[in-house]
Amino acid sequence: MLSKIRGLASQDCECGLRDSAMRKSVPHSGKAAPKSSSSKEHRHRGAAQGEVAETRDRNPVASPLNSKEQAALFEKAVALFHAREFAKARVLFERAADGPVIEMAHSARVRARICEQRLSRTPPALSTAEEHYDYGIALINQRQLDAARRHLEQAASMNPGADHVYYALALCHALKGEADAVYANLSRAIEIDPRNRGRALRDPDFGDLARRAPLSDLLYPEKERTA
Repeated sequence: MLSKIRGLASQDCECGLRDSAMRKSVPHSGKAAPKSSSSKEHRHRGAAQGEVAETRDRNPVASPLNSKEQAALFEKAVALFHAREFAKARVLFERAADGPVIEMAHSARVRARICEQRLSRTPPALSTAEEHYDYGIALINQRQLDAARRHLEQAASMNPGADHVYYALALCHALKGEADAVYANLSRAIEIDPRNRGRALRDPDFGDLARRAPLSDLLYPEKERTA
């Protein structure tokens, strides 16, 4: 705006000088002095700079994320996903996918594709065990337990040593009240990593099943020894 005001002021000044010169006399050559193009160029340059600034505002360049910013975006996206705000969640997942934490970035990309699937109603293309696992967890959160079980079983078949996959399978079956399947999958998770016993004891999703056989025998082995 400032450049345009200056251009107009220059133009007004030039017109005033030209009118004054015409009132006083005409040059000996009989020709009027040529009009300066400096004010016109100045106005053009100012307008061009304004267009560049406007374009920059319309297309801001995102600054790189640090790990804390990535985690905050990811958590907000998960909350939006659970609220079924898939379009908003997808945008944040895609942004989190550019962050420095590789595992979180991978999970964010998978979840962004899940959001896209929810919006387009076409199944996402999943090719790795972790992608099937992430998708299975998302389905558990939506209580689509049968579909979640299928994807988790696919993940387990692709990566038989992944204790977290068997733990998720146990949780999926627990939400359906299937005690035998819970026992089988949680036994495998604990066999791979014994720390899963403590996790299950603190996990409220196992509910009453944890206090009944056969799961109680798995989670409280000291009771079996004392008996």
